[in-house]
Amino acid sequence: LWLNADGSYRAQGRRGKPSSGKWTVNGASLCLKQRKPIPGPLSYCTPTKQGGDGTSWMGKAVTGERIRIELVAGR
Repeated sequence: LWLNADGSYRAQGRRGKPSSGKWTVNGASLCLKQRKPIPGPLSYCTPTKQGGDGTSWMGKAVTGERIRIELVAGR
């Protein structure tokens, strides 16, 4: 998942399929609303953790699977 400063994102799923959309911050959560390949009717929100490059925490994917989230400095 790559977040852009203009509020857009692009992502690559575990099967290599790309997606993209818009992101926002709602309190302490990052919320994603997919636009491509199929617009999603709802936003997906996941808690975030403050920190810099290398900060990581456990979260859940849209599917409910546990995932490790890590902040990595920009491209």
